[in-house]
Amino acid sequence: MTEIESAHGKLTQVDQDWTGGRFIGLLFATLTVALIVIYVIASVKSGDYSYYPFGHDLVKHTFETSTF
Repeated sequence: MTEIESAHGKLTQVDQDWTGGRFIGLLFATLTVALIVIYVIASVKSGDYSYYPFGHDLVKHTFETSTF
């Protein structure tokens, strides 16, 4: 097998193994971990670790106008 060359010289086997699929996988893994960390940080302050997609329970709370 011939060595692949770049502008910086011949690529090592490790560099050749980093294909687009690995970068996309790393992107999704990093994004997932970041979202989990953000969720945990937000939950620690409020003490509420339950998940509501709209930010609060629509049955218990109604939409209210802002008081600002």
